[in-house]
Amino acid sequence: MRVGILIHKCSGGGAERVAGEVSRLLDEQGLEVVFFTFFQRKEEYPFGGERVSFPEERTGSLLTLWNRIRWVRRMKREKKIDVMISFLPQANLINLITGGRTIVSFRNNPEELSSGYQAIFGLTLHWADRVVAVSKGVEASLVKYYPAVRGKTTTIYNPLGDFAIQERNLRPVRRILSIGRLESQKAHHRLIEAFGQIAPYRPELTLRIFGEGSLSRQLEIQAEATGFGDRIELLPFTYEIENEYNQADLFVLASDYEGFGNVLLESLAKGLPVISTDCPYGPREILAPETAVTDRANQMEIHEFGILTPLGVAEEETIAQLATAICRLCDDEELRGRLNRQGPKRAKDFSREEIGQVWRRLLNQ
Repeated sequence: MRVGILIHKCSGGGAERVAGEVSRLLDEQGLEVVFFTFFQRKEEYPFGGERVSFPEERTGSLLTLWNRIRWVRRMKREKKIDVMISFLPQANLINLITGGRTIVSFRNNPEELSSGYQAIFGLTLHWADRVVAVSKGVEASLVKYYPAVRGKTTTIYNPLGDFAIQERNLRPVRRILSIGRLESQKAHHRLIEAFGQIAPYRPELTLRIFGEGSLSRQLEIQAEATGFGDRIELLPFTYEIENEYNQADLFVLASDYEGFGNVLLESLAKGLPVISTDCPYGPREILAPETAVTDRANQMEIHEFGILTPLGVAEEETIAQLATAICRLCDDEELRGRLNRQGPKRAKDFSREEIGQVWRRLLNQ
């Protein structure tokens, strides 16, 4: 079987990392993999199979979109692709339009797509042979918004990748870590504000946020305005991020919405205690798998694999709950020790081997 993987690029984001990882998993299983991208960069995530890139690296025009469609249609034919798996909205759309056996993968809540994409997927998504959601919450939302895909959907969680799973020894909380694009979805402003509220009483704490995006300057100004800018660092994305997990003592995700939350899984693998807003979708499925996907926290919830804090209440209360959860983990050695031990156990559920077998079974259907 010749399998194509289609995504914009193989750098910079969680979906890109997962696309590369899926190509590696299928390549290791003996399938003939062709990895298609529209952009090629010097620093990229690992990928498997043959690499083919679109010859024109342009963005933002209908002509470019049309040329990409023509190119993908030709590549499917020339490379004799039996099935094409695509990631992210534009690649999914092009995959559907260009025909053949198609598997499209949704990495985020479809409610958060632009109105244009929502409309066009309403017309085209039923063309897909299979629709893969990154979490059960995303799958339920897909069926709700696009009833025509009922019976075609499945959930395949993201694989952990090459992160080493390791339990860590109990230690005090000194460095808080967060990772994610500096865009409104990730709501880093909440974590900065929460840190500013507790920093006067906890001089040992520092905060590091890794990411790039349009809100970089705005967040820098906010960090300085807390009066503790010397203890808050906003740093660019790095491919050496595993070292940052090893050096951190606590991970916090403050997002408005997610599809899955790769960073939570990576934190668990490193034995880091984790706090996350109970946003749709992903964090609850990862940290509280014993609960229903539709459950929502209305106060701080301590679960087997991490802490969920409420979202959807007043913004001030959302921030206050994050601050309370941080303080709880700083003070509660027993809880930190338990999460140190439990996190790596949960991470094993998302091993490369487990997820690779799920993809293979899907392709064999």
